[in-house]
Amino acid sequence: FRNKGPALRITLSVIITSLAFGILHAQGTLAATVYTVTSTAIVGAILVLLLVKTHRLGTAVLSHIVFNSSAVLLFLLGTN
Repeated sequence: FRNKGPALRITLSVIITSLAFGILHAQGTLAATVYTVTSTAIVGAILVLLLVKTHRLGTAVLSHIVFNSSAVLLFLLGTN
């Protein structure tokens, strides 16, 4: 990818990393897995873009913590 320019390298890196992030979160039935991989890959893409834009891993890590914490909070609020 050296001859293709930085924009293509970043784009491919975002896609590959996001898909890997989504696949690592796969679980359950096929339908649940497709949904989980897709939605998690989108979140992964956002996290990678945060890293690319800020040049700080901490921004992506903190965003991941906030995202996971909000999911746990919503789960806890929805249970009796």
